[in-house]
Amino acid sequence: MRQIYHFEDKIPPAVNEQMLRQELERRRAKKAAILLVIGSFFIMISILLIALPLYETNPLFSTVCLLYVCVSIAGSLVIVIAFTLKTPDWGSAEGRPACADLQT
Repeated sequence: MRQIYHFEDKIPPAVNEQMLRQELERRRAKKAAILLVIGSFFIMISILLIALPLYETNPLFSTVCLLYVCVSIAGSLVIVIAFTLKTPDWGSAEGRPACADLQT
């Protein structure tokens, strides 16, 4: 039977403790960011659930809550766009995300 994978062709990269620790720290930061996003999502949902039935009794407070949720969502979208936006081909950051040094 003919083999389709040639494992002897390439040498795996050398792995040291520093590289493994960096990968572990990157995974921890990614998990923390995911938990932060989930937590903020639940906070926004709870503010909306408070604001909607409250509109009949206190429309000013309800409007402030809705505006806060809208501004917060808009700010989150700006951050997402900044982290995923690709930089132009000029300079040293060819094809890298705009915030590559901040991304995990």
